[in-house]
Amino acid sequence: MKKTISIGLALTGSMLAIQSLATTSAMAATTYSYYNTNIELNGTVVSSPKHIVSNGTSFVPVWYVDNALTSVGITGQWNGTTLNFVIPSSFNVDLSNLPAGQTLNSSNMAIAINGTVVGYAPKIVYTDPSSGQLTTYASVYYLEQAVKRLGITPGWDGTNWTMTYSTSSTTPPTTSNGGGSSNTVDQQVMANAMWNVLNTDNKPGVNTHATIAQAGISPSATTPATANDVASYLASWAESSLGYDNQNTGEFVPFSLQYESSSDAYTWANNNSLFQGTTVKSSSSVLTPSDETQIINNLKWWMNGYKTVSGGYQVHDLLESHYAEYFGIVPQSGESESQYQQSMADAEHYMDQVTFSGTAKGGTIKVTLPSTKSSGTETCYQVIDGSYWYGWFGNDTVSQSQGGTTLSVPNSGGALEIHAVSGKYNLIGTSLNIPNTSTGLNLTQIDDLGIPGAK
Repeated sequence: MKKTISIGLALTGSMLAIQSLATTSAMAATTYSYYNTNIELNGTVVSSPKHIVSNGTSFVPVWYVDNALTSVGITGQWNGTTLNFVIPSSFNVDLSNLPAGQTLNSSNMAIAINGTVVGYAPKIVYTDPSSGQLTTYASVYYLEQAVKRLGITPGWDGTNWTMTYSTSSTTPPTTSNGGGSSNTVDQQVMANAMWNVLNTDNKPGVNTHATIAQAGISPSATTPATANDVASYLASWAESSLGYDNQNTGEFVPFSLQYESSSDAYTWANNNSLFQGTTVKSSSSVLTPSDETQIINNLKWWMNGYKTVSGGYQVHDLLESHYAEYFGIVPQSGESESQYQQSMADAEHYMDQVTFSGTAKGGTIKVTLPSTKSSGTETCYQVIDGSYWYGWFGNDTVSQSQGGTTLSVPNSGGALEIHAVSGKYNLIGTSLNIPNTSTGLNLTQIDDLGIPGAK
């Protein structure tokens, strides 16, 4: 079993207050309807929460806005009355025409940039349907006025809140050769952006949230970041923060690349699509600002287990320790470590291409499985929901379980399981378990079931 901890909307310590602001009176006063929302950054949908409308004004959950901005290095701090955006020094921030002070109360909040209040906004404390928790909703209009000061261009059409960020809104970072190129990202900025995402993860397997210093790395504020830097930072965080909790023996096994798809940090990260959609060609590739944005989005995809795509969601093997899979194969079955890692790489490659969409209990979930038949990896799939079963160890042979099809899965109301395994050396692979609620699949509680695998 993976380490078990509380699961829900994962927040930094400073953001926990967003959900702890619960007041009975705020809930009892008014009942609101929920409306679909997409929050987009530079054309990429980063989250799809529900928004509410009060007196003709749209309100969005503050946490999702803050989470979207972490990919460009902006951290949100919430203390119950003020949302403070902490901005890297590379940004050109507009602090002109500051407002007169206002009294803060249960329906009014302040918005600040690096501690300077730049605006005030109406707020509503109401339930977030994704988590079932009380959270703070803020007026879209006033949030838009604040992000404009950061050089971000917002747009709202009643469903889609778009934010366009251009590197021209920041000052050029200083590079190691003193060139001051605006087309590079320094190590410190890259590490900060990563840690803003990494230390919000509370999924099973997270033992602690190591700081940059605790992870044993020292990013430079003047040296351009490379793909290898990113991979090494991520591996260092995982080795300091993740692990496997063996509930049978009581042993906690720290994360190690030995149990993953490669012992080399860059290869492991690349196997898991961290550099997908970037200019990265090798471990020595220097990162651009657009690479930074895409890497952060890919990191969220890896950590969450899914991302929003046209018509549904695309899954990703979770960023968790695969010690159980390793232990079930290498010591027990005699496969070599390199054989195990190759099989894991094959399984992860195809798992990360699976897409799905679906409805609530009683409806149908569409699961699209890319074909693996010409890959030479013998990778195959298993999809389960209640009495529905497709794939290996079911009624199908391995050759009949290699995808190239879209399944229509009856939603049993239990959980959707998606497995991808490579049979090249042994049945080694990855799996996702997506629980259901009365309204549909609960994407905030995706877990890794683990496949100890034996042939």
